[in-house]
Amino acid sequence: TVFGDPPLAGARLADRLVPGDRPRLAAAIADALRGTPAQLEVGVGNGDRPRTIALALSCLPEEDGALALLSARDVTPERDLQL
Repeated sequence: TVFGDPPLAGARLADRLVPGDRPRLAAAIADALRGTPAQLEVGVGNGDRPRTIALALSCLPEEDGALALLSARDVTPERDLQL
């Protein structure tokens, strides 16, 4: 669930991803659940223009399986400066 940005707050991240980034995120989650940390940038829909979000994923082992911990940061301003 997304926190913070009002147009995205309360939305499921997967529902707001740019469609081409969904397979990349799924692969990163699978890697994280196998114990391989992953980092990637994805596009997230936000009105007229997608935002660029940097994601870091890692594994949290649990007794009844593993969980993927996902940390996200909006890097759109930094990427805009690179253009």
